[in-house]
Amino acid sequence: MQKDFSPINRQQLLDRQREAAASAESKKLMTRIYRLTSDGRQWPPAQKDGLFVLGDPSARNVKHQKKNEVLVPTEEEAIRLILKGFPIRIETKTRPSLVRRNLFVDGKRVS
Repeated sequence: MQKDFSPINRQQLLDRQREAAASAESKKLMTRIYRLTSDGRQWPPAQKDGLFVLGDPSARNVKHQKKNEVLVPTEEEAIRLILKGFPIRIETKTRPSLVRRNLFVDGKRVS
């Protein structure tokens, strides 16, 4: 069985790429969790394969290590764990960082 693939031109390809980028950016902006920095910038949580990455607080000084990652699929679950004291991995200028302070959920400071 032969499938009918219609060719797309360069402009259509560029339009699709812009739409995908805008969609990804809007998802970042729609997050309920963010870290507020001293310059007023809001940094969203980092995700790994679509999962929120938190650290196990019982691991103390090694909670940032991969073996102590707590991966959760939903933002609600991440919020529940943050309120229990779990740090969450947040995007930064260079690379994601596991943080516990200056976290906000729905515009309210939780740590």
